[in-house]
Amino acid sequence: ASGTVSFEVGSAPYVVDVFATAGEQIPAQVDRWGERVERLTGNSPAPHTVPIPTAARHVLVLFQQAARSPTCDGGLPYRAMLGELAFVAG
Repeated sequence: ASGTVSFEVGSAPYVVDVFATAGEQIPAQVDRWGERVERLTGNSPAPHTVPIPTAARHVLVLFQQAARSPTCDGGLPYRAMLGELAFVAG
């Protein structure tokens, strides 16, 4: 169905891409999801609502950039937080 996907990004700064596909199978690689629906960027945590204008069976919320975290070790210094994800058809 078409509709909206909503979620909160709980860490910043961030770059998040949203993709959607109507295919039966979930694409195994990012480059098989097709055109990006929207790119979201922010310097502080924020809620987002993204319209999915065409019928979709699967939605991908992909962090392209995550925030540095002082609680992570030096080898893996980044942490991304995603709040509850919801899809509303409409």
